[in-house]
Amino acid sequence: MEKIMDYMLYNHDENDNSIIRNQVIDFCISLDDCYEDYPFHDDNWTVIRHRGNKKIFAWCLNNNI
Repeated sequence: MEKIMDYMLYNHDENDNSIIRNQVIDFCISLDDCYEDYPFHDDNWTVIRHRGNKKIFAWCLNNNI
């Protein structure tokens, strides 16, 4: 898993962070019992939670605002 994340972080267009953000979100929600959430009612912030304990394990911010 670490190698996949490293690949996604270092092999993307530096001028378009939305691509890497979407890749990270897609990867995280592909894991068992994980889901995407927007707890701040702001589409710029996305968190990924585990369904069992609802703990956040990934935070994604769209900083192209």
